[in-house]
Amino acid sequence: MVNTLSYRIKSIRKELRLTQNQFSNLLGFTSNTAVSLWESNEREPDLKTLIAIAKLCNKSLDWLLTGEERETGGFVMENNHIGYGEGNNVNIGAGNNIGTTAQDYKLKLIEKENKFLKQRISDLEKYIAVLENKK
Repeated sequence: MVNTLSYRIKSIRKELRLTQNQFSNLLGFTSNTAVSLWESNEREPDLKTLIAIAKLCNKSLDWLLTGEERETGGFVMENNHIGYGEGNNVNIGAGNNIGTTAQDYKLKLIEKENKFLKQRISDLEKYIAVLENKK
């Protein structure tokens, strides 16, 4: 069915041109298992993850959960607070490192991959040095 949470999560990921693994990493998971389960409609993400996904694609929680945008009275995200309509915001915790755009997430992913590659290059250079000393 097209109008499901699992479909919307998968369409967000594909729209961002990310693999399940890349999408998982952006959301703070170490493997793609959670994303795979969400996309196959076997499980649903928790609230904090739903908020991160909504921010990632710059959509409202209303859209993510229902597939529809509400003109008034919808869920509101502002400064790590979530509320319904005006006022009554509930704190979801400071420092959750959720960026505001997909570009922020892509940049974080690139930085993470670059750090990993630099470390790998350094390890290989050390290994080459050890091999050269054995000659």
